[in-house]
Amino acid sequence: MTKPIEGVSERILVCAREEFLEKGYSEASLRTIAAKADTTTGSIYSRFGDKEGLFCAIVEPAAEGLTQIFLKTQEAFHAREAEEQPKVMEDYVVGGMDEMLDYVYDRFDDFRLLLDASYGTKYQDFVEHLVDIETEYTYKYMEATQFLQEGSMITEEFLISCREPCLTVCSKSSDTAWTGILPENICICWRSITTADGEPSSSWGEA
Repeated sequence: MTKPIEGVSERILVCAREEFLEKGYSEASLRTIAAKADTTTGSIYSRFGDKEGLFCAIVEPAAEGLTQIFLKTQEAFHAREAEEQPKVMEDYVVGGMDEMLDYVYDRFDDFRLLLDASYGTKYQDFVEHLVDIETEYTYKYMEATQFLQEGSMITEEFLISCREPCLTVCSKSSDTAWTGILPENICICWRSITTADGEPSSSWGEA
């Protein structure tokens, strides 16, 4: 069996990231990526399977990492006693949002790919996946605190009706793509760390 040449996979990933950021997944060319990486399309297929496999190799660690942070925060919050949850919610919201924002900012291009360039891959519904998690845990909170009860103005039907507009907003552009993913103020997070042209804001993290 031929031993893989060292450094080729790394060059492919670097060149693929640039190509996907510039053109998006659908319009990206494996031939262009191979040429820039000084290799062949065959070497890409042998290492990553296909174009989607290459895209996933780039974004999957970031996507999985953010999802795990989100789930960790949700699980820690819901592990508290029901009567404590309303009192400590803000602490978990702020702490979880800060941790997620830091994580996104440290992997900014990966999340640009997830939000702006993933159409046609299994990650095209990444935002919806996070919204699904938030919806699930919102119901758990309401059940634990008996928020949904007979006569309440907030019903399950009302929550479901609110979900579709949220996803529509999420799909329109990256500067609003985090709307509705997390409780409270998470809707401002993508705007807070980007400039008008979609680049990282130099002010994030400043006191």
